[in-house]
Amino acid sequence: MDHPSGRPWLIGHWDVRDLRVASAGRVRIAVLGACAAEVAALERTAARIHDVTDLAAAFARIPGSFHLLASVDGTTHVQGTLSGERRVFCATIAGVTVAADRADVLATLTGARLDEGLLAARLLLLGDTLPSITTSHSLWQGVAAIASDSYLRVAPSGHGSVGTRWTPPDADLGLDEGALVLRQALDAAVTARRSSGRVLGSDLSGGLDSTSLCYLAAAGGRPLTTFTSDTGDPRDDDPMWADLAAEGIPHVQRLVVSASELPLHYTGITGPAEPLDEPHPDIVDQAAERAVAALLRERGVELRLKGEGGDELLGDSESYLPGLVRRRPLLALSHLRAFRAFGRWSWRTTVRALRPPDPRELLQRSARCLRAGLVDTRDLPRDDRAPVAASLPAWVTPRTVELVRSRMLRAADEFRVLSRDAAQDELLRGAVETGQKIRRAAQFAASIGLPVSNPFLDDAVLEACLAVRPEERAHPWRYKPLLTAAMRGVVPPRSLARVSKPDGTSLVLRGIRENREELVALCEDSRLARLGLIDAGALRTACSTSLWTSEDVPVALSDTFACERWLRDLEELRSPQERIPAHPPRLARGPHQAQDGDVDHAHAAT
Repeated sequence: MDHPSGRPWLIGHWDVRDLRVASAGRVRIAVLGACAAEVAALERTAARIHDVTDLAAAFARIPGSFHLLASVDGTTHVQGTLSGERRVFCATIAGVTVAADRADVLATLTGARLDEGLLAARLLLLGDTLPSITTSHSLWQGVAAIASDSYLRVAPSGHGSVGTRWTPPDADLGLDEGALVLRQALDAAVTARRSSGRVLGSDLSGGLDSTSLCYLAAAGGRPLTTFTSDTGDPRDDDPMWADLAAEGIPHVQRLVVSASELPLHYTGITGPAEPLDEPHPDIVDQAAERAVAALLRERGVELRLKGEGGDELLGDSESYLPGLVRRRPLLALSHLRAFRAFGRWSWRTTVRALRPPDPRELLQRSARCLRAGLVDTRDLPRDDRAPVAASLPAWVTPRTVELVRSRMLRAADEFRVLSRDAAQDELLRGAVETGQKIRRAAQFAASIGLPVSNPFLDDAVLEACLAVRPEERAHPWRYKPLLTAAMRGVVPPRSLARVSKPDGTSLVLRGIRENREELVALCEDSRLARLGLIDAGALRTACSTSLWTSEDVPVALSDTFACERWLRDLEELRSPQERIPAHPPRLARGPHQAQDGDVDHAHAAT
C-alpha cells in the first residue's frame, strides 16, 4: 500500500478482511486486525484529526484488537495493543526507521545478530513473585521492541521517536457498575471479530471465560461451532461443565474430541515448522493443534475464539491488600483473614502479603542465587516457597547461568513501574506476559490455516477490568466476581457457579513418555549446545527418565525444546555463513567461576 507521496508505505502479507483504510485531507489511516469501525466511521475519525498527537485518543474507544497505522502531514504513527498481543518493533535501515509486527523480518533486513543472553533467558523459570525479564526486548540486537503502552512516530526525515499513549484508569468503579462496563466491552470485542465477515468458532472448555465468549458469540441465535477436548482424566471435569454450558446455546454445532483421538504432546517435534519470530513453548503441541484446526475448518470455521487472558485479568490475587489497608483497614483485615484461612498462611506469609518485596530487589536477589538445577518447592517448608523466584534446568551450562544472571541484573536496573498501585501493576504485567504468549500462538495458528483471537485481551476489556476497585474485582470468597456479575443474565446461573480448573499435567507427562525417541533425536547436534547454552548429554538424560527432581521439569523441557526447534527452523532460512557454528563457544569453568573472557562475552551479548 502506497503512501500519499506515492512511495511504498505498508508492505506485508495480510488477509484483505483484516485491513481497513480511510483518508481525509492530509490524514490517512489504516487499521490491521479486528476492528469494529467500518470504513465510513474511520473516515469520520480521520476528518477529526488535526495533528498526529490526536491519534491515540481518537482510537482509544474503538473496540477490537488491531495495529493502528496513520500518516499525518508525512509523519507516520504506529501503535499496537496494550497487552502486546499486537506488538510493534522497529529498526533503522539506511538511516530510516522502519516498523514491523515481527522482529525477525527486521532482523533479516538489517542482518541483526541473535541476542544470546535473551535466548538463554527463555530457559529461565520464574515464580509468581518475579516480573518477566524477556518481554521488553526483541531477541535481535539492533531491533527494538516498543512498549505496549507506547507508540512509534516516524518524522518525514525518517527519524523515529517513542512516546507514551496511555495511562491506567483510576480504579473507582464498584462491582455492579464495573460489571456493566465489562459486559459491554466483551460484547463489543466479540462483535469486532464478526465484523470481518468470518465464520466464528470458539473453544468451550466449560470454564467461565470460554463459556462467556460462547454465549456472547451466539447471542441473537447466531450459529456457532464450539470445540471441547475430553482428556479422559477422571479428575478433569471440563467435559461435564462444557456439556452443561452447551445446553443453553441455541443453534450450536459441537465438536467434542477425545484426547486419544489427537496426537500427543511432542508428536512430530523433529519435523520442521513455520518459523515464528520468537520461540513458542506450545509448539510441542503443534500436531494436535493442526488436527483440531483441520476439524474446525471442515465445519466452516474461519476464526477461532479463545478465552486466554481471563485468568490474568479476572483471577484472584492478594496483591490489593497493602493498598486496601491504607484505604479501608477494617475491610482489609476481613479479607486478610479469609486469605490466611484458605491458604493456611503463617504469620510470616501474612506479613509478606502486606509488605511484598520490591521487584528490583527480588530480581537482584534471585540473580545472586541463580544456579543450574531446578528447585523442587514441594520439599521446602510452606513459608519458604514464595522466595524461590527463579531457577534454571540442570542441563544448562555455566555460560547460560552467567548470561541469565547478567540479564536479570539488567532487568532490575531497567525495571519500569506500570502503575503506582500494586494490584493494577500486577494485572498489567500479567496481561502483557499473556499477550506475548498469545502473539506467538496466533502466528502459529495463522501458519496452519485457522487464525485465533482472544477478546479478553482487547484494550477496552483490559481498561474495564482496571477501572474496578481491586478488592471487588478479586475477592477471597468468590471466584471471578467481576466476570460473574458481568455475565449474569447472559450465561446460565449453573455455569456461573463453577470454581474448578484442571491443569492437564497428565497429558503432558504421557506425551513425554510416548515421544522420548523424538526428544532424544533433538538432542543430537543440538543448536542450543552449539551456542554453549545447554549440555546435550544432560538434556538427553532428562528425556530418558521420569525420575525428575522437580515438578517443573516438564515446563523446562517445553521451554528448551521450543528454543531448539526455533533455532533449527530459523536456520533453514539463513545462508550457510549465517548458521550456528558446529563447535560451541568456550565455556566457563564453573557456575560461579567464569573466566574473564566469558563474562565479557556475556555482557556483550546482552
